Amino acid sequence: MVNTAASEVRETGPWIIAGNSQGNCVAARQLACFKSVHVCELSNPEHFAEVSPEAWARFLNALRTNEYQPKTFGNLVMFTIDEPRKQPKPIITTLVNWQLFTYAVGKGHFDKLPPVEIGGSHGKWLSTESVV
Repeated sequence: MVNTAASEVRETGPWIIAGNSQGNCVAARQLACFKSVHVCELSNPEHFAEVSPEAWARFLNALRTNEYQPKTFGNLVMFTIDEPRKQPKPIITTLVNWQLFTYAVGKGHFDKLPPVEIGGSHGKWLSTESVV
């Protein structure tokens, strides 16, 4: 069981993240044009999956209803977000980060991503209350 009390959901630059204070965690952002959502393991933000907001919403719902199970390889988790007529790009994270992410999804923290302009990737850290 993961200690969710030690985890946090916060905004860093354009990313909303769920994880621990080490900085590697599952992250998501919605582009200001509202046409796509980027999802990544924040330790490697250049490798992101780009999906439609509709695919993102379906993925979050599948997580909440336990209809989606990622592939696991020991302490690593690989997940994809299905998008019609598009080859899904896998995202790899740790089992602990996956558990923290799914906990935050269950709490609704990733339901409404604030729109961001793509440019700088650095920003101040915000508390959960100021993000959600």
